[in-house]
This record gives sequence, C-alpha cells and structure tokens, in this order.
Amino acid sequence: MHRSSRIRREVRHLVRPTALETRTAVDEYLGTRGIEPAALMREPSERGDAYRSLRSLLDALERDRIAAGQREIAQRVRDLVTA
Repeated sequence: MHRSSRIRREVRHLVRPTALETRTAVDEYLGTRGIEPAALMREPSERGDAYRSLRSLLDALERDRIAAGQREIAQRVRDLVTA
C-alpha cells in the first residue's frame, strides 16, 4: 500500500503540462537517484526500455507528430518509476 501511494505521488509530481517540462522533471528525478539519462538510453533493461519509450512519446509530442493524453504520459512515467 505504501509503495503504490509513493509511486502515484512521484508520477503526479513528474507529469507536467508540456512534454519538455515532463522530460526535464524526469531527467532531474533520475539524476537525484544517481542515474544518468544518457546512459539509460543505452541500458538493455526494463528500466532502459521504459525510459526510451517515454522519451519517444515525449519527442513525438514535441514535434506534433502525435496527440497523446496525460493518461498515456502518466502510464509511461509510471512504467519508468516502477522499473
């Protein structure tokens, strides 16, 4: 129960109004945990997959190639936080 409430709190804190703000918040979050985002892009793990998936979505949103809702963004952030 405590873990799930912590995850929900972190996801709410990380998901921001714009893709750029969300990316910045996620990268800062990773940095506070000693994780280098550039290294995570190459990491062959679930966490690496989750980060690449989130970055791909955020990149597409920034370039107006797709329209995704906050719910989808939150799910990808949740995948990263729990990986």
